[in-house]
Amino acid sequence: MADKPLEPRVLFYLLSFFIPLVGIILGAIYYSGKDESAKEFGKMCLIFGVLGFVAGGLVCSLGPCGFCFPRHHWGCYC
Repeated sequence: MADKPLEPRVLFYLLSFFIPLVGIILGAIYYSGKDESAKEFGKMCLIFGVLGFVAGGLVCSLGPCGFCFPRHHWGCYC
C-alpha cells in the first residue's frame, strides 16, 4: 500500500494540515516506502502535519486569553 502515493494529493495535504495526527501517520507510512514519489508525498504530509500542530498552538495561545493579557485581563476569566 505504501508503494504508490494516493492520487488526490492536495486533499491529503489539507487533511494533514487540519488534522495533524492524520498527516503524521500518513507521512510515516509513506515515508518508509521504497518509491521516491511515495517518500516525497510522505515528507510533505509530515511537514503539513507539523505545521498544523504549530498553527493550532499559535491559535490557542492567541485565543481570548492571549488577547486579554495586554489589557490586564479585563473581561477575561483565565
